[in-house]
Amino acid sequence: MNGCLNWRWDDYYNRGRGNSGIYNGGVNYNNAGILYWSGLWSYYSIDLNSGKSILRLDADNCPVMSGEHTFSFDENEGVILTNYEVSDVSLPDTSKLIVLNQDLQIRKVLYFLEKDDWLPGVTWALSYISQNDTLVLGSIEWSNWDSMSTERSEIFCYSLKADSMLWTYRGIDKGVRKKHAIYDGRYYLVAGSDFYCLDILTGRLVWKRSLNLPLAYRFVDPLTIADGKIFARNSIGDTYCLNATNGLVIWA
Repeated sequence: MNGCLNWRWDDYYNRGRGNSGIYNGGVNYNNAGILYWSGLWSYYSIDLNSGKSILRLDADNCPVMSGEHTFSFDENEGVILTNYEVSDVSLPDTSKLIVLNQDLQIRKVLYFLEKDDWLPGVTWALSYISQNDTLVLGSIEWSNWDSMSTERSEIFCYSLKADSMLWTYRGIDKGVRKKHAIYDGRYYLVAGSDFYCLDILTGRLVWKRSLNLPLAYRFVDPLTIADGKIFARNSIGDTYCLNATNGLVIWA
C-alpha cells in the first residue's frame, strides 16, 4: 500500500481516438475482477490485475453503436446497459438503449422515437433480476421542438425474457437523469425536488413526496439508499434523509 502505479491502460488512445474518451458512468467494476470501460466509439473489458484488454467492441464494425455519445454505462448481474442520447443519422430523432452481455455481445437494442415534436433521450438505465427475468428500468427525457428547455420524463420497465415493455410511468414534468436507485423491489427517483417510489413489477406509484424547493435547489446527485433511508443532496449542497417506506423527511 505505497501508492505506486500498478498499471496504466491506454489502448483506446493508442488506437488514434484522441481524447474522445469517458462520459458519465464510463468505468464499472464487477466482482470477477473485470473493469468495463465505455468511450465515444468503443467498449472494453479490462483485467483488473494486469491492466490488459480482454475484449473490445467498436462502432467501426457495429453500426448500431453509431451515435452522438454514450451517456451512461451500468453493469449488474451480467447485464451491461449503455445508451445514446442522440441516435445515428439513419434513424433521426431517436434515442436508443443497448443491452450487452458480459462478453460484450449485443443482446437487445431498444429504440425510442419522436412523438408529436417531442424528442426522446434515454438518460439512464438500471437492470434488476426478478424471477429468472432481467428487467431494464430507465428514464426518458422528452424535449419539445418549440422550446428545447421544456422537458417531461417517463419511466419504463422492459422485460428481456418476454422481449416486451412491461409498463411505462408518465406525468413527470421535470428531468430525472441519473437520480434514481433500486431498493427492496422498488424503483426510486427524484425529478427537480419531487421524490417518487414505484413498484418495480407493476409501475404502480407507491408514494410521491414534493419538497417544493426552488428549481435552482433541485437534486443533482445519484440517490443513496440504505437501512430504509434515502439520502439525497441538492445543487447547493443540502443533504436530505427520507423514509424509503413513505417518503417522509427524517432530517435535512
